[in-house]
Amino acid sequence: MIPKRIAGVHTDTSGVPGMFEGAARISYVDPTGKVWVLWGTEPVDSQGQEVFLPEGGWDDGEAAVDFTEQETVGRFGAGVRGWKVPAFDGELSLWIKGDKRPTVQAWQRWQRAWTAFQPFGQLRVMSEAGVNRYANVQLRGFSKPEFFPRGDVLMEHSVSYRCLDGCWFGEVERFTGNVSLSAGGDLPPLLKLRWDGSATSVRFPAGNTVSLSSIGAERIINLDRGYMGQITDADGNVDSQSWSVLRGVIGGVEIAPGEVANFKLGAGLTLEVTPRFLSPWR
Repeated sequence: MIPKRIAGVHTDTSGVPGMFEGAARISYVDPTGKVWVLWGTEPVDSQGQEVFLPEGGWDDGEAAVDFTEQETVGRFGAGVRGWKVPAFDGELSLWIKGDKRPTVQAWQRWQRAWTAFQPFGQLRVMSEAGVNRYANVQLRGFSKPEFFPRGDVLMEHSVSYRCLDGCWFGEVERFTGNVSLSAGGDLPPLLKLRWDGSATSVRFPAGNTVSLSSIGAERIINLDRGYMGQITDADGNVDSQSWSVLRGVIGGVEIAPGEVANFKLGAGLTLEVTPRFLSPWR
């Protein structure tokens, strides 16, 4: 790992395995799309960087599965009756230092980049192999500064967040035609059908085939269990009329990690598969 330097503050991490081992970049993307690079194995005093995540500055930020157990009929062990992945919390302890502005202005700008209301920002972790993980994060609070620095003095700061999704997401994969899908990740993936609005059909892993009548506009069908085939437009607005036609016809599709499921997608349909993870380091 390459040593990091922030205006004379030198942290030597070479040869010392740390929590960020194997990561190439950690960043925060605010709701406007601006990317705030927080940590990288390259020197972090790159042009324009004002917020820095030191080793040890990452606290929690990982999901966990809450299993509901029940007694077995035999003498040994227990069975699983159900499970849920609740929302999780995390905190980042950071250094802030103004690059082309006073530190206090950089601190104010960083705070404005976070929000408690949708759309949320994203924490992203990219591995050295170029694999991305991201979590949508809701602001829960900032630390209060002990003083307001003058000039470009280094400032300690922390931000706490909550991930309401309860998981980290990987990169979306897209499939058309006859699909034999082997689910990756730690949890069942998020499945969506992108439909161009033309008349077509889809056969699901359970063997049932559903015909879709032409509606003349692109739609997205959410196959996540609980959404029951909810249909939205490209902006996320629910198409109640189209959904009412298919409600009860398309149910949720859940594929366990490692399980293989087969789809037959007609013309105009694309299956979008987003893996879910408990941790960005997996």
